[in-house]
Amino acid sequence: MNIFQGIIDVYDQNELDLQDAWARGVRAILHETSRGLYHVDTAYVERRKAALDKGFLWGAFHLLSTENTKKQVDRFLSIEDGADPRIVLAIDWEKGSTGLMKLAEVHSFVDLFIQRTGRYPLLYGGSVLRETAQIKAGDELLAKCPLWYARYTHGDLELPKKTWSTYTLWQFDDEKRENGGPPKTVLPGADWSQFQGTLDELKMSWPFSGVAVNPPLLAELNAEPSIASTIVDKAIREWQFFGQQTYNINGHATQVGHKEGEDGWYERVGVYWKDGVNINGLDGRDHGVPWSVAFISWVMKNGGAGSRFRYSSQHSVYVSQSIRDFLQGRTAAGFWGRRLNEQKPQIGDIVCWARQPGIDYDHQHNGDYAGHCDIVVAIRANEIDVIGGNVGDSVTKRPLALSSGYIVPVVQGGENLFALMQNRLDIPAA
Repeated sequence: MNIFQGIIDVYDQNELDLQDAWARGVRAILHETSRGLYHVDTAYVERRKAALDKGFLWGAFHLLSTENTKKQVDRFLSIEDGADPRIVLAIDWEKGSTGLMKLAEVHSFVDLFIQRTGRYPLLYGGSVLRETAQIKAGDELLAKCPLWYARYTHGDLELPKKTWSTYTLWQFDDEKRENGGPPKTVLPGADWSQFQGTLDELKMSWPFSGVAVNPPLLAELNAEPSIASTIVDKAIREWQFFGQQTYNINGHATQVGHKEGEDGWYERVGVYWKDGVNINGLDGRDHGVPWSVAFISWVMKNGGAGSRFRYSSQHSVYVSQSIRDFLQGRTAAGFWGRRLNEQKPQIGDIVCWARQPGIDYDHQHNGDYAGHCDIVVAIRANEIDVIGGNVGDSVTKRPLALSSGYIVPVVQGGENLFALMQNRLDIPAA
């Protein structure tokens, strides 16, 4: 397994030479914002800007105290509010100068954090996690928080595996540098962490958002997540990475995100093309080439669809295939194409649009036409939310209306919504 160890965490009492850190192979920095209500890190804001400008991955962490929980959430989010999808948000649960926050209050903090940001925080901890009875027995809420684990040892990590099967980050050495980190003279005071993967894989995973999807989709404790929920998680992470561009029911932008041609984002479009449909040489700077199909194929491949999705550089290929699979009753198919008035949408389904006249469920032009698709990521009483790529030159979330639980056909931006691809990936192919 590849391991990347160029991850450090610091606070305002540590010196931080960004040029030296880069030369030493550091590519990710987690920095304290605050401790309880009694300390705000004086170096955070200036260092954040300088580090992001230089190209570092960046994270913010708040040390929990025994003070008022809601006010601590307010304090943390007043410094780093989660609006920038490039930034990890973490909480540090260990004994501080006021003592140790109780587990019930940690739960309250996480619940309030979810309400404010829509995601779970990265959770840092060491001996407290190992020694807390409820966590050793299995903590359903904290299991949904990505784990930043502190354990300085050459032996057993003693992970509380009934809550986390593995770590997201492992802080393997502190400023004493006795457990495999660089000499104490290298970035003195910094703690070092590692990631199970390559630097490129770390970049794709950052910021470990732990997206708070609808409760029925969250994996049960110690169970494998469904393929549908994994697909939704991948789509939401990409939406967050692109700045959470959002449209209203009328197709108008209520929040503008990052665009396909921007530095730091055009490269991601290139990843969609390369990893999604095996096409090299295209990225977000190729403005005349729509990339929504590459986005869908990338999400499906990384979400676990495997060979049960027909990856293509044209939406109509897999849309038409799904309709044929349904009409022929192919139970091994990963998706069945359904009429909008015959199948209620579920999380992980795909909505299908035609971008040229004469196309509908019964007229598929031999699977060769201009189209678009989005992934269903949330369901409410009268609406669903869908996420798609290359909508307004970004990854965009937008609502669609429901009537009695069925999607209402609509024409939006010249595109005709005509079908739903029912996700069957969690039904065994046999």
